[in-house]
Amino acid sequence: MEIPFSGFELVFIILAFTVFLVFGLAAIYTRSQHADNQGETFLTEQNTTHHKSRLKRKQEFQPSRK
Repeated sequence: MEIPFSGFELVFIILAFTVFLVFGLAAIYTRSQHADNQGETFLTEQNTTHHKSRLKRKQEFQPSRK
């Protein structure tokens, strides 16, 4: 039975899978660690700050109607 990929292609596939796996696990781990450290207060403070900055930008850039 013949192998569907050459050695070079197989190395590339395994390397790509490994890199994807490492970045995926790192994203999951750092996100859960960040959420554990901050708690719910961080989210509400962040949302409030974001909302205030959006309102300020909206007021600054509204064209005057004549």
